[in-house]
Amino acid sequence: MLNTNDLAGIEYHGVAGSTQDCLAALQRLLLSPAYLERALILTSRHRQQPHHGLLLLTEVGDPIAIKSGFTSGYGGEGPTGFSCALALLSLHGVELEEIDIDHALLERLDASAFTNADMEAIMETSPLRPRELWDYVYPEHYSMIERKNIWRRWDPIIPMQIIDDRLLDLAVAFWTDSDSALLKAHRRLETIVRERIGANGDMDAKGGASRIYALAFQGDAPKLIWEGLGAAERQGRASLFIGAVGAHRNARAHREIEASAGDLLSEFLLINHLYQLERNAVEAPSSADKNDTPIDP
Repeated sequence: MLNTNDLAGIEYHGVAGSTQDCLAALQRLLLSPAYLERALILTSRHRQQPHHGLLLLTEVGDPIAIKSGFTSGYGGEGPTGFSCALALLSLHGVELEEIDIDHALLERLDASAFTNADMEAIMETSPLRPRELWDYVYPEHYSMIERKNIWRRWDPIIPMQIIDDRLLDLAVAFWTDSDSALLKAHRRLETIVRERIGANGDMDAKGGASRIYALAFQGDAPKLIWEGLGAAERQGRASLFIGAVGAHRNARAHREIEASAGDLLSEFLLINHLYQLERNAVEAPSSADKNDTPIDP
């Protein structure tokens, strides 16, 4: 049986009084595998401006607390960050409710010291009615929920879990020199395909990367294929390789490219996809292999 005076075993995130730290904590949680199902806004009105923390509940009921870095009731960083936080939660389909808490409870939240009794009291408190949550959200943030991606307000994040192992070193240092990382990624892929098809000294490969990819994946007798796919799908994948050379690699090799962080990451993820396609390709059977099929007597 739980002792009500014992500390509750929950996660705490963010820094009290720091809107950006608390907003960044919420963003990390929304991008993590833990699916957030419900968010209780913990509002303390003991000061001139209300202060807000968050108690997030996952789909299995695990509680996660974000400290009181959010405020409302005036212009400034605190209310703006709070507006963004509510817009993000709404965009991700998290159920939102608000309850009032006293100053002592807010202090225990910020000290990472909720007790079991505190948690029981919070969960038993009736949500505020009528709901006034959307009074906290600025019109421009509310419109982003409906028509725009509010995540574009922040710098893009590399999804490291899906990065091909052969690109990992470039991904880790990507934001240090994105142009160099992209050019190296293109060149590295060309080298990998060259070596797989034995085209290092092939006069037919004088056309560069486009020619290499055509030799590897295109035509009636490609050197590499994707098993289980029809000719149209194979041709479509081959066109991705050749298209990436014309659309990105050649331009980047010959001049400086001005691009946003989002555009740079999009190109890197495109290259990553090509690496994954190359990994899944297998050597095409030779004519001799095709003719070696035994004939039933």
